[in-house]
Amino acid sequence: MQHNASSGNNTTRALKGNILGLFDGFKRKAERGDNLQTVLFRITEAIAWCAPRVDISKPKDCFRSLDLVYDPFCYDSLREGRKEVVASVAGKRYLALGRPQEEPARNLAGGRLLIYEPDVNLFTGLEEDETNGYVDYDNVPPWDTWVAYIYEPKRDYLLSWVPPEFVTLMTSGINASDRSIGWLDEADLLLTASLRRNGLIDSNPFRSTT
Repeated sequence: MQHNASSGNNTTRALKGNILGLFDGFKRKAERGDNLQTVLFRITEAIAWCAPRVDISKPKDCFRSLDLVYDPFCYDSLREGRKEVVASVAGKRYLALGRPQEEPARNLAGGRLLIYEPDVNLFTGLEEDETNGYVDYDNVPPWDTWVAYIYEPKRDYLLSWVPPEFVTLMTSGINASDRSIGWLDEADLLLTASLRRNGLIDSNPFRSTT
């Protein structure tokens, strides 16, 4: 069941600090992030959930479903780290989809994968303005689109799926960014190489986004 815009906006504002607090509160670099199999399964689920909910007139609200948001008052259940924050949303999405058989993604349905690095965020708010609220003031993408939290030797980041209808808008946000957000297929990361070998992302990191 989708929320109405008014109640959604109020709840989003109330949760904004909680989201940032959760991501900023965990600095456990030794934590093991989500594995490739989890990434592939959750991409499929994110596409299945988000694709029918695309509303280009509501980039701020259409992927912030109250049905999926983690309970901001249950911090004790999320103490394991950032990966568990993402898993709490992914688990609710999986149940809301009716517990589908796990299928690894074979393509991105025309969309792209976004990375958000909370530890290098300067919190300028420019990206929120450029994307009409698709990412919030803290550059956090909408939770319906979350895929996984990844730890690599030199960087860790939230991975999310961006539907094709929002790729151009999100590119504008990235161009205005402090570099805490960016496209996975343009990043020099281990996951980029893995997904490229699997044929899931374009072999040309400088492809046109129009």
